[in-house]
Amino acid sequence: MPLRQLPDHVVQAVCDASGELLVPPPSRGLLRLREAISTKLARESALEVDPETDVVVTSGAMQAINIVCRTVLNPGDEVVIPSPSFFFYGMIELVGAVPIYVPTDEEQSWAWDLDRIEAAITPRTKLLILCTPVNPTGYVVPESTIRGVLELARSHNFLVLADESYDRMVYDGVAFTSTSRFGDFRDRLILIQSVTKSYAMSAWRVGYLVAEHRLSDEFTKLLEWEVLYGNVVCQVAAAAAISGPQDWLSDIGSEFEGYRNDVWPEVASTEGLSCVKPEATPYMFVNVSGLGVDGDDFADTLVQSFGVPATGGSHFGSSDHVRIGFGARDAVHRREIWRRVRAAAAQEIRIRKGAG
Repeated sequence: MPLRQLPDHVVQAVCDASGELLVPPPSRGLLRLREAISTKLARESALEVDPETDVVVTSGAMQAINIVCRTVLNPGDEVVIPSPSFFFYGMIELVGAVPIYVPTDEEQSWAWDLDRIEAAITPRTKLLILCTPVNPTGYVVPESTIRGVLELARSHNFLVLADESYDRMVYDGVAFTSTSRFGDFRDRLILIQSVTKSYAMSAWRVGYLVAEHRLSDEFTKLLEWEVLYGNVVCQVAAAAAISGPQDWLSDIGSEFEGYRNDVWPEVASTEGLSCVKPEATPYMFVNVSGLGVDGDDFADTLVQSFGVPATGGSHFGSSDHVRIGFGARDAVHRREIWRRVRAAAAQEIRIRKGAG
């Protein structure tokens, strides 16, 4: 997760708001924040978004995804998800819908296959989740594939939920394409972005969704009954961050690319481990099958015996893998984490050889 000291213009906006007699914002969010989001999208992708009707502000991207699932899905509906993927299944299953996973191949650098995606579509398909960059693999979905997915949505009559939380954390000159560039598919698209991640404001918990008013009106109704409205000071901070100078964020991608490059030799040279070098996100999705151990078990070993934060791959759709973050800002700390990963891998190999 990127961390930044908030710039002066954001801090000043928060201080000013804290001293004001604040009026509760509308349920769909503070108007100045919705206007900032609309201006941002128009500047970046020429997408015309009405801030009065098409934008809903949420408590982070997670709440936005949850609201979409609870609004558009019914029991028995199917949700197509290219896999490995973030654990969207929890929010899908809460409403009785069914996640349908479309596997991608590590040997193909986790690239999405449109033929496989189409083969997974049935008359019960209601939604497809298009997460780019992909958490946990770091794959960045190319423009042609995004268009292909949206064309499938139109021809098979389902919606696409686009989660673009890691849009700033892209490496090696790889082109990130936002779904907001596909204005001709507005009737099929629900866009979710995260101030939490894109603006390095993890503690402020602000996200938003953008959709045609026929959908955004329904999302707003659910949000209103759930929380009435979001924290106004956090929304003021987000509005200042989005509408103000962006130079304080310009090096997030290069910073995390440097972190990845710093630890990549450790991953690539460790016996029993393999990994597709991530194009984006702050994670390595490491294949541990060469150790002869299950990914969830290895994650438990890392956490309990070596003090390394890790998540077992079964939560993302692959029991052969473990997700490990590489975003520690301190180089000594960062390298120590991966020294411990190497030590844990060596321990598993000794155990396996001893058993043999």
